[in-house]
Amino acid sequence: MTLPELRALLDRLGIVLSARGDRLHWAAPPGAMTPEVKTALATHKAALLRLLHDTLGESAPPPWPPRPAELARWPVEWRARWGLLANALQDEGVPWPAHEQRAFEQVKAEMTRMDHPPADPAPEPGDSHALVQGRLL
Repeated sequence: MTLPELRALLDRLGIVLSARGDRLHWAAPPGAMTPEVKTALATHKAALLRLLHDTLGESAPPPWPPRPAELARWPVEWRARWGLLANALQDEGVPWPAHEQRAFEQVKAEMTRMDHPPADPAPEPGDSHALVQGRLL
């Protein structure tokens, strides 16, 4: 698998990569990290790290979504609120991903004000919205 093919596959599967030093970290929907994907990531790890460092820079914040597992653990009504607010911000001309980030921060603040925890400490077993996270050494 070539690097462009791998990047297209990661996008299609909803796998988000980030670099922390010389380690490649990932967040993915359950079942997305197949042995084929893990092998391809290991094969292209150096190129992916260079690409992430070149794109983000060493001091840049991680890519959106910053906390995909946290967003996935929100109750469905709060995720719906986030989606509606993000769409409204986009309609107002706020570019991607800023509209999603701003909606995330606003809904999280609203949840906190209402004394509702922004996310459960861990996803419930069988939660189809949970993300699996890991890293390649």
